[in-house]
Amino acid sequence: MNSILYTHDLSQLLPIVEGYSAVFILVDSNTEKYCLPLLPEELKGKDVIIVPAGEENKNLASCTKILHVLTEKNADRHALLINLGGGMITDLGGFAASTYKRGIDFFNVPTSLLGMVDAAIGGKTGINLENYKNQLGTFQIAKNVIVNDIFLDTLPDAEFKSAYAEVLKYALIADKEMWNELNSVPETSRERMDIIKRCINIKNEITLSDPHEKAERKLLNFGHTVGHAIEGLSHEKNKPVLHGEAIAAGMMVESYLSIAKGELSEPEFIEILSKIKLFCNPANIDDFSIEELLAFMRQDKKNYKSEIRFSLLKSIGDGIFDIGISEEEIAEAIGIVLK
Repeated sequence: MNSILYTHDLSQLLPIVEGYSAVFILVDSNTEKYCLPLLPEELKGKDVIIVPAGEENKNLASCTKILHVLTEKNADRHALLINLGGGMITDLGGFAASTYKRGIDFFNVPTSLLGMVDAAIGGKTGINLENYKNQLGTFQIAKNVIVNDIFLDTLPDAEFKSAYAEVLKYALIADKEMWNELNSVPETSRERMDIIKRCINIKNEITLSDPHEKAERKLLNFGHTVGHAIEGLSHEKNKPVLHGEAIAAGMMVESYLSIAKGELSEPEFIEILSKIKLFCNPANIDDFSIEELLAFMRQDKKNYKSEIRFSLLKSIGDGIFDIGISEEEIAEAIGIVLK
């Protein structure tokens, strides 16, 4: 379970970095410009590792750069890596830290809503192999996760809005009360932090019971089997969509599959589609063929013996997992919902 520090005062980072032999800060070209200046002065003099922004850079080349810097700076096993960024940075930095000298401590300081409610929490790290999402990764818990919603003010509107796909996911799989309460994007810091805390609590509860994704943790993948395929294919075609946009579209398809499997009711399906479209901008897949998407889904990590397996919904607030779906059923659902 992650140790979470909710704070409006980033100077609270200082005492918890004491005692490390060296401190490195990983940023991308965006968080270097907009988020690094918000850190306490005492941290700005630390070694900063910069990688290019964008999901397409969550790869072996970026990981190798991080590992080379740590090596060139003689970082030992008592060094600390602070990952300052969105999901791309916390995934990438966590993976690099968990493999360097068989593992050094890392802190996640998520700067995006997606990072705060999902990517920085739960102990999954990962990088993409070619365009396959998180094909390489480890299970390694961040020593600390520092959550401060001041960073959300640095986000483009599209990034902020798309991240609500993950918020809706948590409500759909485990919190019907939150689903019913979500009728508009929270505007105040208190409202935002309340939503973030509720999502983190759900993820921590699930991952504590199943840290290595053998059972219940698979619920967190609702929307991601189709969503990751859309996201990966979009990068392959050089027409990248945001993670949240892809997951929003994925949840729409997987909600339909929930009906097809005799679980979700049609009125709830209609309600789900309406709220997803209210909060998010689902990815447009007009230029993607269904066969191309299926090729990506065949690489999904939940699959078993070539069977594509899904996490679906019994009802709003009640998810199920390990549901095998035929490629014909998947193709039909994509065609009905997104084409």
